Amino acid sequence: IRKDALYWKEGMQEWLPLASYMEPAVASPPNQATPEPPPPRQANSHCSYTKDPRSLTKFTVIFLWTSLAVELVGALFCGYKLALLVMGTTSWRTFYSDSSPLVMTDLLLAFVGILIFLVTAVTFLRWVHRANKNSHGFGAAEMRFTPGWCVGYYFIPILNLFRPYQCMKEIHQVSQDPENWKAQKASSLVSQWWALWILSMIINRIDFQ
Repeated sequence: IRKDALYWKEGMQEWLPLASYMEPAVASPPNQATPEPPPPRQANSHCSYTKDPRSLTKFTVIFLWTSLAVELVGALFCGYKLALLVMGTTSWRTFYSDSSPLVMTDLLLAFVGILIFLVTAVTFLRWVHRANKNSHGFGAAEMRFTPGWCVGYYFIPILNLFRPYQCMKEIHQVSQDPENWKAQKASSLVSQWWALWILSMIINRIDFQ
């Protein structure tokens, strides 16, 4: 049938193009639902937390600040004891007597400090473990460290001087771009944190001796 063919039916006043007669049959039903387009694919849609770290992060931050406050109180108390000795208000013999309130206060601060340190250490190591595990869950390829070793390196002599820093640096890089994490630069805060950690260990060792 030619495209310019005409047709006529009884009752029509004139011939009409055949195409106008065929359109209703070709047209789609008016009530047919139009299929919705698929949702756009989001960047890094494969990334997901192995376990949500937000509550543990808040808990860790609270105990880190608490630990810092206890350390500051201990430092102020040490300064107070030194001032008493310098001014001659008390003597070493009086200070180290069993009934001295200074000794009791010193023991109380030491007990609270050790307790806060242990809770903070356990909470922080749990956070490190979860942060590394989530980094693997983001789909980052060829990560060097595992969650278990990120915690274990803190307890191995010599390695605990640099491996924990490398683990934290890797976690920070993955958090910026899991697909191209090796090209990312770690924040200077990671280096500053590790420098302060090494300094605190040196000070604690001197104070203990």
